[in-house]
Amino acid sequence: MDTITRKKVASPRREYPWRFELNVDHGERRRNTRYAAALEEAWIGWWEEGRFVESPARLVNVSSGGALVEAEHAPRVRKSVWICLVAPERTGWVEGLVLDARNTPEGVRHVRIRFREVCPYAFLDLSVSGGSVRPATR
Repeated sequence: MDTITRKKVASPRREYPWRFELNVDHGERRRNTRYAAALEEAWIGWWEEGRFVESPARLVNVSSGGALVEAEHAPRVRKSVWICLVAPERTGWVEGLVLDARNTPEGVRHVRIRFREVCPYAFLDLSVSGGSVRPATR
């Protein structure tokens, strides 16, 4: 009869080469790839005491699931927020939820937003391409 040797089970916090996890970044919490914004000028808005408040913002990065913006003012965490781009004209508003809003050491307010639904393709395309990509014409 063969002898079975038991090996000590490794802690789940360590990475071992024999695990079948290829190209996994354990520090990454996002499900969607973030893209640097080519078109940065934006507005965020939210409802506060019965009125819609707007603040100019700079789009830092965006994905189909959310965005990071810099803004002077922002709603509280877990509050609904809307974002639109300024490209020569404003785009439609995309609704999201504020996940985090904090000041950086440089004094810039970063606002993390998760979109309520998948980001509309037109918004994502415009923010990433900056409006430079034109559809093919016949």
